[in-house]
Amino acid sequence: GVYVGAAILLLLLSFTARFRFDLTEEQRFSLSEGTESLLSQIEEPLLIKVYLSGDFPAGFERLQRETQHQLEEWSAKNGNVFFEFINPNTVDNANEFKNQLGTKGINAVQLQVQNNDGQSVLNVFPGAILSYQEREATAVLLEDVMVYDPAAQVNISIQQLEFNLAKALNTLLTTDKPKVAMITGHGELSAVETAGIGLALSENYTVDRFSMTAYKALPNGDPDLQDMVRRLNTYKCAIVAKPTEAFSELDKYLLDQYVMGGGKLMWFIDGVHAEMDSLSFGPEFLAYPAIYDLNIVDLLFKYGVRINADVIQDVRCGGVNDRRSIQPWVYFPLLAAQNHPAVQNLNAVKGEFVSTLDTLESPGIQSSILLRTSINSKSVAAPHTVSLEALYNRPDPRAFTQRDLVTGVLLEGKFSSAYAQRIAPKAAGEGLPQLKESPTSAMAVFSDGDFIRNQVNLINPELPRGQPLPLGYDQYTGIQYGNDDLVLNVVDYMLDDKGLMQTRTRDFKLRLLDGEKLVAEAGKWKLINVALPEVLLLLAALLFNLLRRRKYAHS
Repeated sequence: GVYVGAAILLLLLSFTARFRFDLTEEQRFSLSEGTESLLSQIEEPLLIKVYLSGDFPAGFERLQRETQHQLEEWSAKNGNVFFEFINPNTVDNANEFKNQLGTKGINAVQLQVQNNDGQSVLNVFPGAILSYQEREATAVLLEDVMVYDPAAQVNISIQQLEFNLAKALNTLLTTDKPKVAMITGHGELSAVETAGIGLALSENYTVDRFSMTAYKALPNGDPDLQDMVRRLNTYKCAIVAKPTEAFSELDKYLLDQYVMGGGKLMWFIDGVHAEMDSLSFGPEFLAYPAIYDLNIVDLLFKYGVRINADVIQDVRCGGVNDRRSIQPWVYFPLLAAQNHPAVQNLNAVKGEFVSTLDTLESPGIQSSILLRTSINSKSVAAPHTVSLEALYNRPDPRAFTQRDLVTGVLLEGKFSSAYAQRIAPKAAGEGLPQLKESPTSAMAVFSDGDFIRNQVNLINPELPRGQPLPLGYDQYTGIQYGNDDLVLNVVDYMLDDKGLMQTRTRDFKLRLLDGEKLVAEAGKWKLINVALPEVLLLLAALLFNLLRRRKYAHS
């Protein structure tokens, strides 16, 4: 009676309660705390339209299936989550519909598909649009990564699936955008040169140019420093992009106090002065130290970083157009993102005349390497002659004897003020309270100002000449490098108060079948799959018949 009652109870529970267990090694069907926190905020219907539907090759079919599994988990966590899969190739007015998807950031990916008539081209739209309270956000589901194996690209995309969907949801739920400042006043990059990253950041942040030389005046004519500090502190993050003029002691002090107050800071600093424009005046030019002219060496040293006055050459490099073809240029290294939540699985980041940087011991500060060179690289101390000869002499990897040179670092912890044991600049006056230590905070330092500089259109007749291009896009090769994602992800990481960035570290193992073994043993496994169920069914029938005979024979 007890067993019957327990069985009935379990049966009733199976109809009224839902149980979900994730038995996978990587916990691929378990949501992160950050995603669950976002889902708990949904109080009205959230509709997710996924445009990944159709008859796909195996890889995209897997991406489609994993997307459905992910959204099923969302729906199980919050009943207000609804989703549907749509095939853009079969809707009415398909061409117009596809153009609309393009304007929303979901672009077609062309696949070569094998069918009975040979090969054909299939347009796939790996993206989703999330709608909530009359607002929309786009999630791109296929990662744009430079890999030669399509299966690896799909696997990386699946690893980032939860993050990309959750990031879009966070955009929908964020009504008050955090502010990001582009610092000016020291010869930094112009608004046109940073338009690419400004546009990319504007999806989730309010981006302003902030001049450190535009002070309000007090009645006595002195600059109103308290107003400057108050305005600067309204920004969650400040970016210093390729300064070319020295920082005054007052500006350094204000930035230092901004950090001490919990502000996040990103530095994109040139160690040497070297620009490609110089080659338009002759076949060579002299790259000379620039870092010492900026008057920030002591500031960075205190925080735990030293940018060196050298220039990197790397066999793994971008190219330049010599009017005949694209030639590899060792002074444009392609930097590899490291295994850190902020940069994991990013495309290569393109630099121009990059310097090395060193991390230093700084109490209470933990440093994480974000970018490195390849295994065939070297650094040359400035002054150094940059010559066009390097363009036409194929680099010999044996001459590039250094490896993994650091070009980007993230600092986290409680920063000590560079002015803790020093007198504040006289211009600061007595009205500003001096902070000597920051709360737990973060700072990123990169040894190239060009990491954050976008190109402007010079060759595409369909665009206005001089129009800013997306950050990381090389108009001469048509390659989209990872510069934009580098800046976006590091800003997201430093300002992440929901823990979403931790979902970027998920690593799903790609368990592929052995191709050679599959061909060699195909017949055996087909026979097993066809015959074994029939044999088992026959044995079960014989066993049942035998037991039945025994039972009624005794009767």
